[in-house]
Amino acid sequence: MQDGTLYDIFDFMYDSDTDSNAVIEPYIRYHYTNLWGRGTYKLLHIEDLVAAAFVEEPSELERPRLLHINNDFHDCKASNLKWVDEKSPEYIAFKKKMREEQLKRAAEVNQGKDHYYTGWYEN
Repeated sequence: MQDGTLYDIFDFMYDSDTDSNAVIEPYIRYHYTNLWGRGTYKLLHIEDLVAAAFVEEPSELERPRLLHINNDFHDCKASNLKWVDEKSPEYIAFKKKMREEQLKRAAEVNQGKDHYYTGWYEN
């Protein structure tokens, strides 16, 4: 496997503690070789990569967070991202909507299981 090989894009990962798939923000997984020469992989959120390259982070925000303007957390285009403070009403509303969508997606990816983790952090 070559360094930089992109495995796939995911929006959930397996949680062995709950024996279910936990839904998260979209991320990519890529291969790299660590300092000891062993091949391993790293996970990066797509929105963080796009924001680092194209969306300037304002220095006046106390706790900056990325907001998806159209409230679709799968839409990671630079034109859809802006920096806001963690306590802003629009960010709190976005996180609430994102949580609802993640719970729906969790039901889809865990279909057939009688349990899955729903204890997401709430603001």
